[in-house]
Amino acid sequence: VSGFLAQIGSDATFADGDRGVYPSFALPAGVDLSTGCALALRARCLKPADVRVILWEGAGNVGYLTSRSIVPADGQWHVAVVDFKSLTLSGANDPDPDGKLDLDKVARLSIGMNAKERSAALEVSALYILGR
Repeated sequence: VSGFLAQIGSDATFADGDRGVYPSFALPAGVDLSTGCALALRARCLKPADVRVILWEGAGNVGYLTSRSIVPADGQWHVAVVDFKSLTLSGANDPDPDGKLDLDKVARLSIGMNAKERSAALEVSALYILGR
């Protein structure tokens, strides 16, 4: 188990159109997801939204995401485990030439949400890579 994130948060207000917000950050130097099997995180979503994780391969726009919300949007703190095998290729981004998630190529990740109202807020207090 290795942790590499102290705290992040997203507050967003949306106009008409897409209500998704997925800030991404580069993995810290030396962090290699290929030695892990899952992410564990502690998060809370303060307004109605679907919270998801996206792993991004390389510097491009190939993303693999959770198929459903990982925590309830009830304002309470929850722990979620995201098994890397459960992630699916995002149809909203570039196609993946080899059609599979290459954990050794993951350079950044997003923890974000699709809001169900005009505003949303998400906080993450801890993020860990779980080993095999």
